[in-house]
Amino acid sequence: IGAGGFITGLKLDNGKILLSGSAFTSNTGFNTQGFVARLIADSLFLDTTFGTNGIAFVSKDIRAFKLDANKKIVAVGSDGTDYLAARLTANGKPDATFGKNGIALVSISNFSPERALALDIDSKKRLMIVGIVENVITGLDRAGLIRLLP
Repeated sequence: IGAGGFITGLKLDNGKILLSGSAFTSNTGFNTQGFVARLIADSLFLDTTFGTNGIAFVSKDIRAFKLDANKKIVAVGSDGTDYLAARLTANGKPDATFGKNGIALVSISNFSPERALALDIDSKKRLMIVGIVENVITGLDRAGLIRLLP
């Protein structure tokens, strides 16, 4: 993952493990790739039936994920500029019924980079996403909260 990379995980009912995060793709630390991966139960091997050879690559930055009521994977982060929410099928493929090719981008401010950091899914299947909005002029970050309808 590299210095400063980010990863989080969840053990599924079938014993398999989902991991998501962001990994650096260069030594400079500026290029990242967001991903969701699935490991075979009780092992450290990628489950090659998930995504592409065990990994679904999603945008630049993934910070959190949850399973929805239909066992689809909802991940949030950033595309480098805006809040990003992605939904994958249980097998790690983009869910074409969500956003554009499985990805929804939301901009809160026209002048600041934004990053979603956490999410929850309510009983009506709405996504509640919280994150930060960076102010490139003052250097002060602000909290941001959005809700996406199903």
